[in-house]
Amino acid sequence: MRKLNLNLAVSFFIITAFAFQAYGQAVITLVMPVGARQLGMGETAIAVADDVYTTFWNPAGLAFGPLADEWELALSGKKKEKTVHDFTTLSSKERQGFLSKATLWSGTKNGLFKFNGKIWNDYYEYTLEQEDNIKKVVREYVGTEDNLDTLLKIVKEYNNLKTTEDEDELISLRLPYNLLFMGSEISALAVDKSQRVWVGTPEGLYRFDGAKWKNYLKTELFAGDSKEKKQSRHITSMALKGSEIWIGTKNGLYRYRKTKFARRGKSLLPSQHITAIASHANSNELFISMKNKGVARYTPAKAKGLTAKWKLFNVQEGLLDSVVNNLVLDKYGHLWVGHPGGISHFSLTDWHRITFNKQLVRSLDLDEDGSIWIGTNKGVWKHTPNYTNPKGRKKAKKSDEEKKKGSWFHYHSGNALVDNNDLVIETQGDDVWFVTKAGVERYNSAKTQVGMFYEKLLPALNMDDLFHAFCAGTFPLQEWGTVGGFVNFISFGEIPITYENDNGGEPKEFSSWESVAAVSYGTKISKRSSFGLNIKFIYSALAPGVSASGEEQDGVAASYAVDLGLLSKNILFKGLNFGFVMQNIGPAVFYVDQDQSDPIPFTWKFGLSYQIASPNHRLIVASDVNREATYHEEGRRGGATPVYIGAWKKLMNPSENPDSDAGFVDVIQQNIEQMVYNTGFEYTYANIVAFRSGYLFDYSGEREELDFGLGFSLSDILQIDATFIKDFSGGIRDGQRRFSLIFKF
Repeated sequence: MRKLNLNLAVSFFIITAFAFQAYGQAVITLVMPVGARQLGMGETAIAVADDVYTTFWNPAGLAFGPLADEWELALSGKKKEKTVHDFTTLSSKERQGFLSKATLWSGTKNGLFKFNGKIWNDYYEYTLEQEDNIKKVVREYVGTEDNLDTLLKIVKEYNNLKTTEDEDELISLRLPYNLLFMGSEISALAVDKSQRVWVGTPEGLYRFDGAKWKNYLKTELFAGDSKEKKQSRHITSMALKGSEIWIGTKNGLYRYRKTKFARRGKSLLPSQHITAIASHANSNELFISMKNKGVARYTPAKAKGLTAKWKLFNVQEGLLDSVVNNLVLDKYGHLWVGHPGGISHFSLTDWHRITFNKQLVRSLDLDEDGSIWIGTNKGVWKHTPNYTNPKGRKKAKKSDEEKKKGSWFHYHSGNALVDNNDLVIETQGDDVWFVTKAGVERYNSAKTQVGMFYEKLLPALNMDDLFHAFCAGTFPLQEWGTVGGFVNFISFGEIPITYENDNGGEPKEFSSWESVAAVSYGTKISKRSSFGLNIKFIYSALAPGVSASGEEQDGVAASYAVDLGLLSKNILFKGLNFGFVMQNIGPAVFYVDQDQSDPIPFTWKFGLSYQIASPNHRLIVASDVNREATYHEEGRRGGATPVYIGAWKKLMNPSENPDSDAGFVDVIQQNIEQMVYNTGFEYTYANIVAFRSGYLFDYSGEREELDFGLGFSLSDILQIDATFIKDFSGGIRDGQRRFSLIFKF
């Protein structure tokens, strides 16, 4: 009778498992860490949990942004109950190229803020060169000699420069964005295709190109002290239309093109007090609202020598009210009009009116999906219309009222917003920004993330077919949290075995591999806490296709496991997070004989992380503690204790000696020695490049490893990470390299 000799295969498996500190447990793929970013921080991720690789580390992280759709107070208007920012307007510009980033600006009654993707700041930072002096830098920044001494004094006070020695030691100079119009309310903002921001105030118009300002107060149309000139300088609204900028004031509508201003509609519009302007890149038309006089549509001349056309809309033509505060034009040419008591919708052929009961409409905007966001004094409404198509023809039957109404969802302080009193709405790609009395709030629409990870295992063995690969994805479900999944795969390569019979050995090779596939889900259980779940399916092909006479199994194990995770954010103080995971809850597995079953590596995991950030810098410090807890007990089939018993019994009796009389202190010491400790940090500059390092210490496994990592973010679409291991214990992981990618779309 032939007998199967798996000695070489099993020996190889044990050697490999020992290298990964999984000796004595089956399916080492369950504990193989992933993500070059996390591994570069010393394999810490339980409390960081903010990218697609959290599906493996802590599924509770799926409930928070940037993996989940969520609301946040992005920029507070209060500090210790004292109002420090009174926000008035927002303007954004979407990413124009693969390597560029989106831009968002916010105006207040006395300042200007820019959002760089992570942090808000109210100043431009200039790095001083050898020949620079502060006066020269300020002059070039403001673009004028007027009041230069006063402006210089303000800059010095802003940078806390009191002596010439302070100036000599200065490396970079912070220049307030509102230096030219300090104390003025910002009444309108616009960001053009070149990412220049146009700022309108009651005193005039300004433009910032990213390094210096241009002041349009001296332009002929605006210069002068007469009442008419002052009203012409009082900017109320702005809109972009191709290379043109249209500017609404209290005294007229102006078009800026090719460095020149031209007035439009002076003799045709029933009022020169412009309240809002709407345009769209797909439409040649422009819509303007006037104080108490409804809406006017401007159609430019189709050819040289022809004249432009104007058409007025008021209550008789279909508007709900002649008082108009907001205008929004979509890509199909549909116009949405905001009135104090409701909205009007022009669908190319008809006007549709919607009245709000006891609510004051204050703002409007459209997102990329065509939903209209409506800000009121009692929260925000999201309306997705479905009763018209782009050409204005009705899709629903007149009797089908529900279809004609579309879907409505109300966000308020009870389910999302910090403050119900919404003043301004600005959509930016998938995100929606709000100005409320609390500050700048954000509906962070999460992107789908896909991650891919690869490492060649145990470089000391120099085996090309010994590798580890991982792929994962996350998909946000709006207020329901985020669902995801992953596949974790290890190839052990080609392994030779020998059949023993009367004629000697019969050599044969087979591929040995393992795979774990999982479905992940995370959802919030409170504003600052979340719960996550992984359901994992295991397939371990230690010796596939190889069997011995009389044995039903062929060296393949299949089973399942579950992970449970918790994550709490901003505990004790802002930036401090705590994570907890019970990983690999499941039955023991066996390959050949159930009496020789092995437990899967159930592990207790705890983590802390702390983050601090400034406009161009971010630092994360994190630490994890891992305690594998599987218990072997004589008398049980296979010796593997069920996880719901072994997880606790291992903590109470770490030596697994039933006759042990170890005292409490000894038990604590043994548990401490059997824990794996991870700590690391990540420093990110300008949201582009990240430097990482971490340390792993395993007393019982005799491992001491130092990790080094580097990461790059290309726009907000692609993240590339790599890490390197330095093993001080002389282990065979020394020199191992890991690589990962994250795609966001």
